[in-house]
Amino acid sequence: MTSITRRIGIVSIMLLIVTGFAAIALRPDRGVLFADDASLAADTGGNKNKPDDSKNDPSGGQKSEEEMFGDEETVTPEEKIKDDSLPEEMEKKSLTFSGFLNSRSSGSYKRGSILRQIGILDGTDFLSYFQSNFGLDARLPKGIRGYFNISADYYPAGMPVSRTYQVPLQYLGIPAYFTKVDLMAAEKINAVFSINEVFLDINFDKRVYFRIGKQVLKWGVGYLWTPTDLISIEKKNIQDSSQVMQGTYGLKIHVPFGTRANIYSFIDLNSARHLSDISMANKVEVLLKNTEMALSILVKKNNVPVYGFDFTSRIAGIDVHGEASLSYGDNRRRLRGYPWYLAAGTSPVPIEFLYLAPSDTSIMDRRVRGEWVPKASFGFGRGFEVKDVKDRIRFDVEVFYNHAGYDSYVFEKDFYNIGYFLSAGLYTPNYYGKYYAGAFITIRQMFVEELSAMINCIVNIGDQSSIVSGIISYAPYYDLTLNLMVNGFIGKENREYTVYGNYVVAELSAKLVF
Repeated sequence: MTSITRRIGIVSIMLLIVTGFAAIALRPDRGVLFADDASLAADTGGNKNKPDDSKNDPSGGQKSEEEMFGDEETVTPEEKIKDDSLPEEMEKKSLTFSGFLNSRSSGSYKRGSILRQIGILDGTDFLSYFQSNFGLDARLPKGIRGYFNISADYYPAGMPVSRTYQVPLQYLGIPAYFTKVDLMAAEKINAVFSINEVFLDINFDKRVYFRIGKQVLKWGVGYLWTPTDLISIEKKNIQDSSQVMQGTYGLKIHVPFGTRANIYSFIDLNSARHLSDISMANKVEVLLKNTEMALSILVKKNNVPVYGFDFTSRIAGIDVHGEASLSYGDNRRRLRGYPWYLAAGTSPVPIEFLYLAPSDTSIMDRRVRGEWVPKASFGFGRGFEVKDVKDRIRFDVEVFYNHAGYDSYVFEKDFYNIGYFLSAGLYTPNYYGKYYAGAFITIRQMFVEELSAMINCIVNIGDQSSIVSGIISYAPYYDLTLNLMVNGFIGKENREYTVYGNYVVAELSAKLVF
């Protein structure tokens, strides 16, 4: 028993000695230093001739948090950061319901337009409808997430929509080899429903991230023009103060490499009926100091590859960005430069309906082949601090060159070409001409904290038409915003921004976000 007691005493004494040496080693002012204390030692023990004021210091000579971290950046080495170190609260299950309700009423001052002459546009000058959007966000542990977003809009006076029907050609009195043809018919509906996004997020060991479903992608860095974004089915519309973007159906794959690089892939399954309809886009993104650059490529069977490059940076306090795409040929079809129709009786009939067999091609349009088709946008902007409010006023400018744009005034052609141009999906707003420029001004906390404003201007330099848009927003409560938006359309009749037959459109809306 005595020997056991002795051994316990010896072990206890050894433990006390080891603990004492450890306590000495942990003190940065007593000889041995650990690596984690090196930065603290530089502040406390770097100058041996510095007088010791610890006796007069109520903190006992220790630096306060403000002294240690107030003026210097603290950086954690990347190797010490674990990708799977999510906070405990982020790993809990959660279900979030959000959205907005928006009452919108607009009036317009009309002008002449060929679209109104041929009946595509009606003569109404007032529109009032109710817009709603709802999102359901379900989050599970391990980074699993499901998201669903739907819009439901109500038009009390009805919204004109077009539907396509197939009818035998003999009903139209046209002799041809065709048996049937698509016929467009217009009707009015009161309720419009659309699923904007529905997707599932999963990951492999928090190293590779997957998103499958209908999703809105931000591919490109442009403010308005994104020539490298060949995935999204909808572009930004500055005339819509509450635009809800439609997503693209597919599989997105993201492989991050810390803060240095990212690899993205998107397999586009939208409207794919055969394996050959599937396209793939790949993107590699790297960060070099304060400049982020990316290379991308889009490939699809029976299409020419499209190569892309984009960058964002800051030079002398100015934010700059740019992107460009290049392809040998163009995958989008364009209207031919001359009319293809004959007179059959009293009504002109397209030649295609008279002698061509059914196919996916048309003599009304064509594809550009055998030449390089570049597209590029470049922009810069800067925010200004006014009366201690950061970025209270911000200016942005962007220019766009579109080699695939039109030199001629397509909307001044006959109504057969214009009707085909619009119905066949050949027209994309703000990508119609060759040269564009835009200026965008944002003002926050204007006069009072609840008031803000935005002024936008877009110019199609080629056809000399433009849009000037202004919006004033007043938020008396955190979740309620009152908006007044005015869009003005400048230029000759039947140009890109005047063909829809308006001089001015003013809209008043009340939006509740929850």
